[in-house]
This record gives sequence, C-alpha cells and structure tokens, in this order.
Amino acid sequence: RELMGLKIWKDFRPTHRYGLGGDVAEGLGLDSSASAIIDFTPNPAEVVATYESNQIPPDMLGHEFKRQGELYGSPILGVESNSMGYATISALKEIYPEDNIYRRTREDVLTGKVSKEFGWKTTSKTKPDIIYQLKYAVENGEVAIWDKDLLNELKHYTTNDLAVSEMKEGMTRHFDKLMALAIAWEMRNQIVAPKEVHSYKPDWSDGGNRIISVQPSTAKHVVVKPDW
Repeated sequence: RELMGLKIWKDFRPTHRYGLGGDVAEGLGLDSSASAIIDFTPNPAEVVATYESNQIPPDMLGHEFKRQGELYGSPILGVESNSMGYATISALKEIYPEDNIYRRTREDVLTGKVSKEFGWKTTSKTKPDIIYQLKYAVENGEVAIWDKDLLNELKHYTTNDLAVSEMKEGMTRHFDKLMALAIAWEMRNQIVAPKEVHSYKPDWSDGGNRIISVQPSTAKHVVVKPDW
C-alpha cells in the first residue's frame, strides 16, 4: 500500500530493529530525494518501505523523514550530508531524537582531533564501499526487496552512474533509491553487532561496467569489507 508517497510492504513490529537511509536531491525537479527502511530482525532482512520525490524541498524532507521514522519506531536514521543534505539534517535535529540520527567519526588532518558529525558523507571512497556491501548482501540473499523499481535500479547501476542511461518506468534518475538503500543497509552496523568479517573483491562483469547483478541465494549474515 502507499501512504502519502511512502510505499509500504510490511508494517512496524515493536520487537524488530529498523534502519532508515535517506538520499537528498541536489535541487528541485532534478534528481530525487529518496529513502528506504530496512527491518534487520528477520533473516533475510527486509526492505519494508521506500520513498522518492523530486519536488520536496530539503528542509521539508527532514519532516518527511521524521514522519516515516515515526511509523517504524523512530529508528536510526542515516541521511546523506552532502550539499542540500545539511538543510535536511538541520531540520531533523530540531524534531527527531538526536541519538537516533547517524553520526560519522571525523579526524582533523591538522590537529588529529576526532569529532562526531551528523549525516552520512558520500565520497569517492565511501560510495563504492557501501555499494559493494549492498551488492554482496543482495547476491547472497541477505536482504529481501519487494520494490520492483528499486530492483531495476540495482540491475542497471554501472560504474558510470552520473545518470541512468537506460531509464525504466519508476526508476530515479541518479540511482537515488539505490543510494538510500545502501545507506540504510550501512545502518545495520549501528544496531547489529557484527558476527564475522569476510574480505570481498567486487565482481566487475560486463566489461568492467556493471557491478550490480541480482542472483538470489542463501548465506548467513556477515559484515563485508572490500579488499582495497
């Protein structure tokens, strides 16, 4: 069902643990702001809700993420802090439990001082990292996805991902739902203690272009670190 733009596949269960990931658009009418909510309690984990809009302003998006979070017990919320994301996070800090807003560790290169900053920072290093983590989870049956539009983004993501070259109905232009899901999947490390660490080398198929392929199988839950 759909509730004010939020597509819902599974309702909130009080004994379950959830994570919400949010990707903030660069500007109105361009790419989309998106979110994904994952229930980490079942095995496999389940994407229980998704959202996208290219019309909502970044400050109002904070209120939208709050609404979505409250439907699932105000879980840990990871919001991309790049560009317009700062406005979204500023709004959230006023209306959402601060302890449930993801904070990253930052070390000052000059002083060596370590601090905590709100929001997920997407960089040339963190982006492939979380995409590889998600790729592994999808290919090994660790997360169930019911949103066919999100599955299309997974299947069509390539390393040259500045824009979608082959648009399918329901897909966001810059893989925004895919990024929201990748951030949401990263939130598992904030609420679930890792049991095992495996090294992982990405499988560059399609001549080194496509890095996402959906091949359902079964595997126990693991935390994966790319072998750089």
